[in-house]
Amino acid sequence: MKIFSVTEYGAVKCVEVGYSPFGRPLMTTRFYLSDDILFDTGLSHCRQEIISWLAGRAISRIYLTHHHEDHSGNAAAIKHILKVPVYGNAITAEKLTKLLPIFPYQRLIWGQMTPLNVDVNNHDYVESDNYRFQVIHTPGHSRDHTVYLESNNGWLISGDLFLSERIKYFRADEILKDQITSLEKILKLDFETLFCAHNPKLEDGKRHLAKKLDFLKSLVEQVEIYWLKGLNARQIMKEIGIREEKLIWLMCTGNVKAEHMVNSAIKLLEDRSSD
Repeated sequence: MKIFSVTEYGAVKCVEVGYSPFGRPLMTTRFYLSDDILFDTGLSHCRQEIISWLAGRAISRIYLTHHHEDHSGNAAAIKHILKVPVYGNAITAEKLTKLLPIFPYQRLIWGQMTPLNVDVNNHDYVESDNYRFQVIHTPGHSRDHTVYLESNNGWLISGDLFLSERIKYFRADEILKDQITSLEKILKLDFETLFCAHNPKLEDGKRHLAKKLDFLKSLVEQVEIYWLKGLNARQIMKEIGIREEKLIWLMCTGNVKAEHMVNSAIKLLEDRSSD
Protein backbone atom coordinates (compact mmCIF):
# COMPACT_ATOMS: atom_id res chain seq x y z
CA MET A 1 0.00 0.00 0.00
CA LYS A 2 1.18 3.49 -0.81
CA ILE A 3 0.18 6.79 0.73
CA PHE A 4 0.46 10.03 -1.21
CA SER A 5 -1.30 13.20 -0.16
CA VAL A 6 -0.74 16.94 -0.45
CA THR A 7 -1.89 19.47 2.15
CA GLU A 8 -1.54 23.21 1.82
CA TYR A 9 -0.64 25.05 4.99
CA GLY A 10 -0.97 28.59 3.71
CA ALA A 11 1.99 29.22 1.42
CA VAL A 12 3.65 25.89 2.27
CA LYS A 13 2.70 22.66 0.56
CA CYS A 14 3.21 19.48 2.58
CA VAL A 15 3.60 16.19 0.72
CA GLU A 16 3.07 13.06 2.81
CA VAL A 17 4.27 9.72 1.44
CA GLY A 18 4.51 6.20 2.77
CA TYR A 19 4.87 2.62 1.60
CA SER A 20 4.23 -0.86 2.93
CA PRO A 21 4.28 -4.20 1.07
CA PHE A 22 1.27 -5.21 3.16
CA GLY A 23 -1.30 -3.09 4.98
CA ARG A 24 -1.00 0.55 5.94
CA PRO A 25 2.54 1.97 6.26
CA LEU A 26 3.89 2.01 9.82
CA MET A 27 5.45 5.42 9.21
CA THR A 28 5.01 8.17 6.66
CA THR A 29 7.43 10.92 5.68
CA ARG A 30 6.66 14.53 4.79
CA PHE A 31 8.58 17.00 2.69
CA TYR A 32 7.73 20.60 1.91
CA LEU A 33 7.51 23.07 -0.97
CA SER A 34 7.73 26.82 -0.37
CA ASP A 35 7.71 29.09 -3.44
CA ASP A 36 10.12 27.31 -5.80
CA ILE A 37 12.21 25.63 -3.09
CA LEU A 38 11.76 21.95 -2.25
CA PHE A 39 12.87 20.84 1.20
CA ASP A 40 13.70 17.11 1.11
CA THR A 41 12.43 14.66 -1.50
CA GLY A 42 10.66 11.75 0.19
CA LEU A 43 11.23 8.01 -0.15
CA SER A 44 12.11 6.25 -3.38
CA HIS A 45 9.24 3.73 -3.08
CA CYS A 46 6.90 6.64 -3.94
CA ARG A 47 9.07 8.07 -6.71
CA GLN A 48 6.50 7.80 -9.51
CA GLU A 49 3.84 9.65 -7.54
CA ILE A 50 6.26 12.34 -6.42
CA ILE A 51 7.71 12.95 -9.88
CA SER A 52 4.21 13.15 -11.36
CA TRP A 53 3.15 15.72 -8.78
CA LEU A 54 6.26 17.83 -9.34
CA ALA A 55 5.92 17.80 -13.14
CA GLY A 56 5.14 21.28 -14.42
CA ARG A 57 5.80 22.95 -11.07
CA ALA A 58 8.32 25.74 -10.83
CA ILE A 59 11.05 24.08 -8.76
CA SER A 60 14.40 25.86 -8.86
CA ARG A 61 16.31 24.21 -5.99
CA ILE A 62 16.26 21.36 -3.51
CA TYR A 63 17.60 21.65 0.03
CA LEU A 64 18.08 18.51 2.11
CA THR A 65 17.78 18.33 5.89
CA HIS A 66 20.02 15.24 6.00
CA HIS A 67 21.12 12.20 4.03
CA HIS A 68 18.70 9.52 5.33
CA GLU A 69 16.93 7.67 2.54
CA ASP A 70 13.41 8.82 3.45
CA HIS A 71 14.61 12.40 2.92
CA SER A 72 17.06 12.02 0.02
CA GLY A 73 15.44 9.08 -1.76
CA ASN A 74 14.32 11.02 -4.83
CA ALA A 75 16.95 13.76 -4.92
CA ALA A 76 18.89 12.22 -7.82
CA ALA A 77 15.77 11.54 -9.88
CA ILE A 78 14.31 15.02 -9.38
CA LYS A 79 17.66 16.64 -10.10
CA HIS A 80 17.95 14.70 -13.36
CA ILE A 81 14.36 15.14 -14.54
CA LEU A 82 13.79 18.77 -13.51
CA LYS A 83 17.40 19.88 -14.07
CA VAL A 84 17.66 21.55 -10.66
CA PRO A 85 20.55 21.68 -8.18
CA VAL A 86 20.46 19.84 -4.85
CA TYR A 87 22.04 21.51 -1.81
CA GLY A 88 22.98 20.23 1.60
CA ASN A 89 25.47 20.16 4.43
CA ALA A 90 29.05 19.19 3.54
CA ILE A 91 28.58 15.84 5.29
CA THR A 92 25.35 15.27 3.36
CA ALA A 93 27.19 15.93 0.12
CA GLU A 94 29.99 13.53 1.06
CA LYS A 95 27.64 10.72 2.05
CA LEU A 96 25.37 10.93 -0.99
CA THR A 97 28.17 10.57 -3.54
CA LYS A 98 28.05 6.79 -3.03
CA LEU A 99 25.46 4.09 -2.48
CA LEU A 100 25.04 3.98 1.27
CA PRO A 101 24.68 0.61 2.98
CA ILE A 102 21.29 0.33 4.68
CA PHE A 103 19.53 -2.27 6.78
CA PRO A 104 16.83 -4.55 5.30
CA TYR A 105 14.07 -2.70 7.19
CA GLN A 106 15.18 0.61 5.64
CA ARG A 107 15.10 -0.90 2.17
CA LEU A 108 11.66 -2.38 2.86
CA ILE A 109 10.02 0.74 4.33
CA TRP A 110 11.71 3.55 2.40
CA GLY A 111 13.83 2.10 -0.39
CA GLN A 112 17.37 2.91 -1.43
CA MET A 113 18.61 6.35 -2.39
CA THR A 114 20.47 6.90 -5.65
CA PRO A 115 23.95 8.46 -5.42
CA LEU A 116 24.26 12.02 -6.69
CA ASN A 117 26.40 15.12 -6.50
CA VAL A 118 25.06 17.49 -3.84
CA ASP A 119 26.24 21.10 -3.90
CA VAL A 120 27.54 22.15 -0.50
CA ASN A 121 25.50 25.04 0.84
CA ASN A 122 27.91 27.56 2.36
CA HIS A 123 25.32 30.30 2.83
CA ASP A 124 23.62 31.25 6.08
CA TYR A 125 20.34 31.96 4.32
CA VAL A 126 18.24 30.47 1.52
CA GLU A 127 16.07 33.03 -0.27
CA SER A 128 13.13 32.80 -2.67
CA ASP A 129 10.93 35.57 -4.07
CA ASN A 130 8.87 35.77 -0.89
CA TYR A 131 10.75 34.03 1.90
CA ARG A 132 14.13 33.91 3.61
CA PHE A 133 15.19 30.77 5.45
CA GLN A 134 18.07 30.69 7.91
CA VAL A 135 20.23 27.57 7.54
CA ILE A 136 21.08 26.00 10.91
CA HIS A 137 23.22 22.91 11.48
CA THR A 138 21.55 20.73 14.15
CA PRO A 139 23.49 17.47 14.58
CA GLY A 140 22.32 14.67 16.86
CA HIS A 141 19.83 12.65 14.86
CA SER A 142 22.61 12.52 12.26
CA ARG A 143 25.91 14.39 11.98
CA ASP A 144 24.69 16.37 8.96
CA HIS A 145 21.21 17.28 10.19
CA THR A 146 20.16 20.80 9.16
CA VAL A 147 16.99 22.82 9.69
CA TYR A 148 15.62 25.88 7.88
CA LEU A 149 13.99 28.75 9.80
CA GLU A 150 11.71 31.34 8.19
CA SER A 151 11.54 33.74 11.13
CA ASN A 152 9.23 36.30 9.50
CA ASN A 153 6.47 33.69 9.32
CA GLY A 154 7.54 31.56 12.29
CA TRP A 155 8.17 28.40 10.23
CA LEU A 156 10.76 25.77 11.07
CA ILE A 157 11.45 23.13 8.41
CA SER A 158 12.75 20.75 11.07
CA GLY A 159 13.49 17.45 9.32
CA ASP A 160 13.88 14.88 12.12
CA LEU A 161 14.83 17.29 14.88
CA PHE A 162 11.49 16.82 16.67
CA LEU A 163 9.79 13.48 15.85
CA SER A 164 7.99 13.35 19.22
CA GLU A 165 7.93 14.89 22.69
CA ARG A 166 8.87 11.54 24.22
CA ILE A 167 11.43 9.46 22.34
CA LYS A 168 11.18 5.69 22.76
CA TYR A 169 14.35 4.61 21.00
CA PHE A 170 17.45 5.75 19.11
CA ARG A 171 19.22 4.63 16.00
CA ALA A 172 22.66 3.24 16.81
CA ASP A 173 24.39 6.36 15.43
CA GLU A 174 22.30 9.02 17.18
CA ILE A 175 24.10 11.21 19.72
CA LEU A 176 22.05 12.44 22.68
CA LYS A 177 24.58 15.09 23.71
CA ASP A 178 24.40 16.71 20.27
CA GLN A 179 20.60 16.50 20.18
CA ILE A 180 20.33 18.42 23.46
CA THR A 181 22.76 21.08 22.23
CA SER A 182 20.86 21.43 18.93
CA LEU A 183 17.49 21.69 20.66
CA GLU A 184 18.80 24.33 23.06
CA LYS A 185 20.16 26.33 20.12
CA ILE A 186 16.90 26.22 18.16
CA LEU A 187 14.73 27.03 21.17
CA LYS A 188 16.50 30.40 21.48
CA LEU A 189 14.91 31.36 18.14
CA ASP A 190 11.37 32.44 17.32
CA PHE A 191 8.97 30.11 15.50
CA GLU A 192 5.44 28.80 15.86
CA THR A 193 4.98 26.17 13.16
CA LEU A 194 7.02 22.99 13.27
CA PHE A 195 7.15 21.47 9.78
CA CYS A 196 8.44 18.10 11.00
CA ALA A 197 9.04 15.28 8.53
CA HIS A 198 7.00 12.79 10.54
CA ASN A 199 4.96 14.67 13.14
CA PRO A 200 4.22 18.30 12.18
CA LYS A 201 2.91 20.71 14.78
CA LEU A 202 1.13 23.68 13.21
CA GLU A 203 0.55 25.43 16.54
CA ASP A 204 2.81 25.78 19.59
CA GLY A 205 5.68 24.18 17.72
CA LYS A 206 8.26 25.72 20.03
CA ARG A 207 6.46 24.38 23.09
CA HIS A 208 6.38 20.86 21.63
CA LEU A 209 10.09 21.03 20.86
CA ALA A 210 10.80 22.28 24.39
CA LYS A 211 8.95 19.28 25.80
CA LYS A 212 11.27 16.98 23.87
CA LEU A 213 14.27 18.77 25.33
CA ASP A 214 12.82 18.46 28.84
CA PHE A 215 12.26 14.75 28.28
CA LEU A 216 15.82 14.14 27.12
CA LYS A 217 17.30 16.12 30.01
CA SER A 218 15.09 14.24 32.47
CA LEU A 219 16.24 10.96 30.97
CA VAL A 220 19.88 11.92 31.50
CA GLU A 221 19.13 12.83 35.14
CA GLN A 222 17.44 9.47 35.74
CA VAL A 223 20.23 7.54 34.05
CA GLU A 224 22.85 9.42 36.08
CA ILE A 225 21.42 8.19 39.40
CA TYR A 226 22.05 4.56 38.53
CA TRP A 227 25.14 5.12 36.39
CA LEU A 228 26.85 6.57 39.44
CA LYS A 229 26.02 3.30 41.22
CA GLY A 230 27.86 1.36 38.52
CA LEU A 231 24.85 -0.07 36.66
CA ASN A 232 25.04 -0.76 32.92
CA ALA A 233 22.47 0.32 30.33
CA ARG A 234 20.19 -2.71 30.62
CA GLN A 235 20.21 -2.57 34.39
CA ILE A 236 19.41 1.15 34.28
CA MET A 237 16.54 0.54 31.87
CA LYS A 238 15.02 -1.90 34.33
CA GLU A 239 15.38 0.55 37.21
CA ILE A 240 13.77 3.51 35.41
CA GLY A 241 11.08 1.47 33.64
CA ILE A 242 12.23 1.60 30.04
CA ARG A 243 11.31 -1.51 28.07
CA GLU A 244 12.64 -2.57 24.73
CA GLU A 245 9.95 -2.74 22.05
CA LYS A 246 10.67 -6.23 20.75
CA LEU A 247 8.84 -5.75 17.45
CA ILE A 248 10.92 -2.66 16.62
CA TRP A 249 14.10 -4.39 17.80
CA LEU A 250 13.44 -7.44 15.64
CA MET A 251 12.24 -5.56 12.57
CA CYS A 252 15.23 -3.20 12.68
CA THR A 253 17.71 -6.00 13.52
CA GLY A 254 19.03 -4.06 16.48
CA ASN A 255 19.74 -0.76 14.70
CA VAL A 256 16.85 0.94 16.51
CA LYS A 257 16.64 0.27 20.26
CA ALA A 258 15.82 1.95 23.55
CA GLU A 259 19.17 0.69 24.80
CA HIS A 260 20.95 2.89 22.24
CA MET A 261 19.26 5.93 23.81
CA VAL A 262 20.36 4.96 27.32
CA ASN A 263 23.90 4.17 26.14
CA SER A 264 24.03 7.60 24.50
CA ALA A 265 22.98 9.19 27.81
CA ILE A 266 25.77 7.25 29.54
CA LYS A 267 28.24 8.53 26.94
CA LEU A 268 27.12 12.09 27.66
CA LEU A 269 27.70 11.53 31.40
CA GLU A 270 31.10 10.03 30.74
CA ASP A 271 32.04 13.06 28.66
CA ARG A 272 30.89 15.40 31.42
CA SER A 273 32.88 13.57 34.05
CA SER A 274 36.06 13.77 31.99
CA ASP A 275 35.80 17.52 31.34
